[in-house]
Amino acid sequence: MTRSGRLLAVAGLAVLATGAAPQGAPPPAPTAAAPLELEAKIALGEVPGRLDHVAVDVKRNKLYVAELEFDSVGIVDLAAGRVARTIHGFAAPQGIEFCPGSDTVAVGNGKNGTVDFLRGPKPARAGELQLGADADNVHLAPDGTHFWVGYGSGGLAEIDCATRQVTRRIALPAHPEGFAFVPALQRILVNLPDAKALAGVSLKKNRVFQQPNKDAQENFPLAFDPSSSRALSAFRKPPQLGVFDTGSGERVQKLDTCGDADDVFVDAQRKRAYVICGEGAVDVFAQRNGTWKRLARTPTAPGARTGRYVPELDRLYLAVRAGEGVPAAVWVLRPR
Repeated sequence: MTRSGRLLAVAGLAVLATGAAPQGAPPPAPTAAAPLELEAKIALGEVPGRLDHVAVDVKRNKLYVAELEFDSVGIVDLAAGRVARTIHGFAAPQGIEFCPGSDTVAVGNGKNGTVDFLRGPKPARAGELQLGADADNVHLAPDGTHFWVGYGSGGLAEIDCATRQVTRRIALPAHPEGFAFVPALQRILVNLPDAKALAGVSLKKNRVFQQPNKDAQENFPLAFDPSSSRALSAFRKPPQLGVFDTGSGERVQKLDTCGDADDVFVDAQRKRAYVICGEGAVDVFAQRNGTWKRLARTPTAPGARTGRYVPELDRLYLAVRAGEGVPAAVWVLRPR
C-alpha cells in the first residue's frame, strides 16, 4: 500500500471510530439497533454433546438445562452468572419444566421413558414416573397446577404437579413434538412431524383433529400468539415458519426462516417471535395487524437450537453446545 493509501485508510478508521464524516461529505445514515443483543455467556462446564430444552424458576433466578447427551441437568444461577450445580443420573433428558406452585421440576427422559422430579429450593430428587417410551417435551398448563408431557408413538399425559401422578392421557396418531395451549378454546395444538400434520386436541371432549402439512415437513417447535390468536410452527423441510389459525387449523401465512429450528417463542410485549435454529441463528419476526414478517437474523453458534424466552426477565436464554475448544454455555440475549 502507498503512503497516500495508508493515510486514506487511517482517515477511514478515524471516521469509523468517531462517527465523523469527512468535511463536505453527507452524514452517515442512522442504523437501526439489532433486535437482540448478546449480554453474557455463562459457561456450563465440561458438558459434551447436545443440549435440549430449558426451564426457569423466575423467583430464584435459576435456569435448568436438559443436558441430553451428558445425562444431566445443569442448574444456572442467573444472578451470579455461573453454574450452581449439575445433577447427574438422568437418561437422555429432553423436555424440562418448572411448576412454581409445588416447587417442582419435571424432566422427560428419552432413553427410558420416565419423568423425573426435582423439588425444593435446593432441588433434590422427588421420585420418578414411568410414562412411556421417549418422554419428550414438557410444558406447564395455563392453570399452573399440571405438567403436560408428550411421549411414545403418540400420547400426551397430564401430570399433577403436587402428587406427581398422571391424571389424564390423550392418544395421538404419532409422536408429539412441540405443543402449545390455546386457553380460550380449551385446546392444545400439537406438532406431529411423523404424521406430517398439526393436531388440535379438544380438552373438553378429548377429541383430536388433524390438519395435514401439504408442502412442508419436520414441524418441531410450536408457540401460541394470544394477540393474534395464531399458532407459529417452524418447519425444517423446507425451513419455514407457518402461521396457523387456531380455530380452523388452516395455515394463513408462511415465511422463510433459518434451518434446523427446535424452539420458537412469542415476545408478547414487542409483538415478536424468536425462532431458534441449529444452523447457528435466531430469526426475529415481527407482527402487525395479524401479519408476520421477518425483522432480522441474529448469528449464534452451530448446534444451538434450543432455549427459553422469559417475559418476566425479558431475556432470551440460548443453550449452546460445546464446540472445538469452546465449552457449553448459556448465552443471554437482551431484546431491544
